[in-house]
Amino acid sequence: LDPDEQLSESLKIKLREVVEENIYNAVNIPRKNIIFDKWISHSNWWPDQQIRFFKKGAVSWPDTIHTYPEVSGAILNLPVQESLAILHFNYSSINEFIEKQNRYSTIEANNRLKSRENFSWFKFFWWPIREFLVRYIKHFGFLDGIHGLVLVYLMMFYKMMVVVKMKEMK
Repeated sequence: LDPDEQLSESLKIKLREVVEENIYNAVNIPRKNIIFDKWISHSNWWPDQQIRFFKKGAVSWPDTIHTYPEVSGAILNLPVQESLAILHFNYSSINEFIEKQNRYSTIEANNRLKSRENFSWFKFFWWPIREFLVRYIKHFGFLDGIHGLVLVYLMMFYKMMVVVKMKEMK
């Protein structure tokens, strides 16, 4: 677990059962994100499936940040239920969000350039618009209220930072 994550009692019980069954090499667990002191249950932040429980040697992570790991063997996908979710307190303030996103956007821009992706003005405009359409419309971000709206705008800004940093690094 990350330091800002917690397990519920029901999830602990379920994971003990998985160990006793000894069938799966990894468990894909839903993660409940608490952002700005509110559970963001829409905006493409739920169920935020994560491999967080696995047999030693069965999982390897690529160098790219926030990338799904490679798993050898069977994976158990836990049902999407709050009682079986990891509780993730990832951003308590806008200041913390901006600091982390500044770091993450630099990493993402660098990774995109390494994979031979280039800056374009189209990306500068399209990526933030797409972020809005996906998070706020497709994934019902408006149901997260003002928190959802602020979060979507911050994610739009994040996408703009990635594109601008790509140009800057080039």
